[in-house]
Amino acid sequence: MNRATQQTATAQKPDSRGAQTADLSATAPPEPALPKALVQNALAAMNYVVKDMPSYLFGLERQEYIANKLQSIDERAIQVIRQFYEAIVLRMRKIDASDIDLGSYGARGHIWFRVHGTKTPQLDLPEIPTLLTDVMIQGLVTVKQRDVLLEKR
Repeated sequence: MNRATQQTATAQKPDSRGAQTADLSATAPPEPALPKALVQNALAAMNYVVKDMPSYLFGLERQEYIANKLQSIDERAIQVIRQFYEAIVLRMRKIDASDIDLGSYGARGHIWFRVHGTKTPQLDLPEIPTLLTDVMIQGLVTVKQRDVLLEKR
């Protein structure tokens, strides 16, 4: 249900002074931005990739670990990660966003969209820690592309 439909569905009722107030009990809860099962499955797949990663890895060594782990997991898990990102991109298109920011220090775990020049966090999308965005981004490319990225940096 979109915002206009919610506002239309909101009943008006008089308060104790006779003034009209919105009856919010008539509105449905907001529709989730992404399918819950897709979010859960994608986060589970990304967490699986990093669950045994040594905490001391960072930089190139961390990226190599993620690349090796992605090569060893079931292709269906990779597909779920890709579908998750595609759902985020579809959401971008739906709200006319021009770009996306995720995984950077400044993103603070949120997915950010720039809509008509204004960059804002999308609080209705799941938070994704930087480590998981590394997994997601590597999951979007092929094995050969990943090898080139790691080699050429």
